[in-house]
Amino acid sequence: MEKDTFYIEEYKSLRDEITTKLKSRLDFHNWGLIALAALYSYILSNPEKSWVFPWLFWVPFGLCASMIWHLPEEHRMVAKAGKYIGTELESWIDGRKAAQPKGWESFLDATAGQQEPLA
Repeated sequence: MEKDTFYIEEYKSLRDEITTKLKSRLDFHNWGLIALAALYSYILSNPEKSWVFPWLFWVPFGLCASMIWHLPEEHRMVAKAGKYIGTELESWIDGRKAAQPKGWESFLDATAGQQEPLA
């Protein structure tokens, strides 16, 4: 019975982690957009500082690149957690699968080379 409790707690923990990742992803992109707006506002409102302009002009592109890179990576981790919950935990809890789940770390090791789809 102790294993049953472990997997139920693992299920709850992964669901909380998914919720937290989705919220932090949204916060990261909101603050990134605010920073982009502030940077462009500063750049365009201070044309007299031409010595700063070439360097500062590339900062928004770097910020955009980090935001674009961050989105698929977070989505892949959420998709992996969802796949583990659906294929391992929920099917075992419902009784559709007789074998106990392998565990989150074992699942990550087994699927390390696989890429989750973005859609």
